[in-house]
Amino acid sequence: MENPNNELRKQISIFIPLSDWKAIRLEAAQQKIPMTELCRRWMKNDMQRLRGKERT
Repeated sequence: MENPNNELRKQISIFIPLSDWKAIRLEAAQQKIPMTELCRRWMKNDMQRLRGKERT
């Protein structure tokens, strides 16, 4: 789990259709990673872009 500079962490939650949740669960199981990690990986590029905006 990445946590650069021991920055405080906050949790987010979203509501998605059950069918999407099941698809994410299946994909995570196939990759043998937690659903949370799969979502983090999917968000990584966008988060880097947002962090770049934060600095400007």
